[in-house]
Amino acid sequence: MPLKAPAVRQQTSLELIDPSGGFAPIAAALGYDPQRDPYAVTAGFAVGDSPVVWTFARDLLVNGLAEPTGDGDVHVWPAVDDAGVPVVALELNSPDGSALLQVRTSEVKRFLSRSLRSVPQGRESDHLDLDALVGRLLETD
Repeated sequence: MPLKAPAVRQQTSLELIDPSGGFAPIAAALGYDPQRDPYAVTAGFAVGDSPVVWTFARDLLVNGLAEPTGDGDVHVWPAVDDAGVPVVALELNSPDGSALLQVRTSEVKRFLSRSLRSVPQGRESDHLDLDALVGRLLETD
């Protein structure tokens, strides 16, 4: 029987970095739901008329605070913005395009602190509901 831990949701603001180096603020929500997937976080963005939600390993954010990390579609690394404020850079790649974003390191640390209190790193498997996972995998549209 999996353990129950609270979900974490945090509203924040990111900056989209365009190819010319300009910045555009984007409202975002970071989420962690250990009942759904104790290994993953979500980042939801208000882009145009429809929201965009990315799901990726929580460890990418944890490790990306200290060093460049990520293979494939998501890359995370520590950086400093033009004002000298520590930020976390987040590069998202899909067949539809790429986005380079940055968020204040303090915001990422606050979110991760809350998610790690909910489910400590290394204890994710205690919260994994394999029966529910198999059920979701077998669902048909």
